[in-house]
Amino acid sequence: MSKLQVFENNEFGKVRIAVQNNKAMFCLTDVCKILEIGNSSDVKKRLKEDGIDTIEGIDNLGRKQEMIFVNESNLYKLIFQSRKPQA
Repeated sequence: MSKLQVFENNEFGKVRIAVQNNKAMFCLTDVCKILEIGNSSDVKKRLKEDGIDTIEGIDNLGRKQEMIFVNESNLYKLIFQSRKPQA
């Protein structure tokens, strides 16, 4: 299990980050929430598959769960496709 870190910013909130193979990976659900995208499963279909990974983490209730993380390239793709002015 990768150790998750939380990056927090007053402007957009929190993003969970994990390191896989010395590269930062960003929680897809967190990024979609910030960009006000409702269905992260649909978003996942538009991203490069080699930049998506499932990482086990702990939720707010202390339970183990599988979470979808995306690499930096896919993160930028999400941001550039966003309709949100702040993106």
